[in-house]
Amino acid sequence: MEEMDILEQHIQTITDYKMMRDDLIFSPTDTIHYVYQFSRNPGLETDFHISLNRYELDFVEIDIKKKRVEPDTLAIRDEFSLLRTGEYLIKIVYEGDTVDEVKFRILPDEGYTQENLEQELAGDQTDEIIKYSR
Repeated sequence: MEEMDILEQHIQTITDYKMMRDDLIFSPTDTIHYVYQFSRNPGLETDFHISLNRYELDFVEIDIKKKRVEPDTLAIRDEFSLLRTGEYLIKIVYEGDTVDEVKFRILPDEGYTQENLEQELAGDQTDEIIKYSR
């Protein structure tokens, strides 16, 4: 973005969001932008942890970020990209307590067929018990 001129930066800036919480489905090529809006000011110096979990046998944490509330909007904004197909859970955590969470799925662009479902379930598992127990 630093190499873009002002007009290009303005065009690339996301300004509209759709509020959704259920049945969220994305493509592996999508960049998932999210905004968490607080109903009251939690304090600008308050640290929140954003945990991204992927479902394996249970939800397993694959990414965690420390974020602070934006002073002008009282919101937390971020994005995830290049996620593999599967089921995910984003958690907003404060001092070990989950403030909120939302589930979503990444589906292949061509949709699921029996063949690519079996390939994904077998996946790149190295543990044979996990690999063959699905």
